[in-house]
Amino acid sequence: MIDSYFEAFELEGRPPTYEDQSQIDKKLENIFCGGTEDYTGALGIGIVHKIQGIEKELCEQMRLRAERMALRMERVTGMDKLQIRWSQLPKILDPGLYRVPGIGDVDITAEAIATAAAIGGDPWIELHDTTIFGNNIHQYMIGLFTPA
Repeated sequence: MIDSYFEAFELEGRPPTYEDQSQIDKKLENIFCGGTEDYTGALGIGIVHKIQGIEKELCEQMRLRAERMALRMERVTGMDKLQIRWSQLPKILDPGLYRVPGIGDVDITAEAIATAAAIGGDPWIELHDTTIFGNNIHQYMIGLFTPA
């Protein structure tokens, strides 16, 4: 359902607005509560919490995907690789996987940290998609650095 929703916005050539996202969130709530009424009252508390967790994860994935779509549409550069500034990453202290708002998860290596320090300033970094099939949150690794 979420894929169809985003395909429609791709065809329109615009990212979903906050109001658009709210509408799909309400549809997700209806799916998880059974359609017209809240049937979760008859379920055990553990199952209710699991359902709420799944819905929350789907909404987070939808929000990230909408932000990523907006960023991609802002960049009408003709590049097929996603590029961001080093400053758009969260504060990097150690190698690891970092969640970047509007992008997804970025795998930061010790080599990437050293390269950014050597270049200095706020370099552009190219992100290569490494998302595994079935994972809705995009995952990237850092490719080429370009000085600012």
